[in-house]
Amino acid sequence: AHPLARALRPGALTISSLQQVVMSYLKRTVCDEIPFWKMATTPLDELDRRAQHIVETTQRGRVVDCLAIPGAGSTPGATIPSRGISVIGAHLKSLRAHVPPIIARVTDQQTMIDLRSVHPDDDSILISALSALPAR
Repeated sequence: AHPLARALRPGALTISSLQQVVMSYLKRTVCDEIPFWKMATTPLDELDRRAQHIVETTQRGRVVDCLAIPGAGSTPGATIPSRGISVIGAHLKSLRAHVPPIIARVTDQQTMIDLRSVHPDDDSILISALSALPAR
């Protein structure tokens, strides 16, 4: 056997994880079990409720319609309707300096945070980061 063969052979943990993923597709439970698919298929009304809560709690920004880009752009042209929070001004530096960092984008002097890319368990982190921004 080639000396690199063992280094390239997946171990039991890798095989077990792969089996779990394949089984969730076969059982058609992938949207409940795989975080990417769970976030990608979250209903718009749930995203809207979360966004409203964050805006009301922080008194920052407003809820807006947006489009999520799945796969970090690895699927050109594919988008998923989403809801986000838009805050006037460019706040990337402050948000990225937050611990943990908040990743957003700026368009037309508006900072946009797409909630489809924020796990619901992290809403409190987002509230903390937005609350630290200057009020407008």
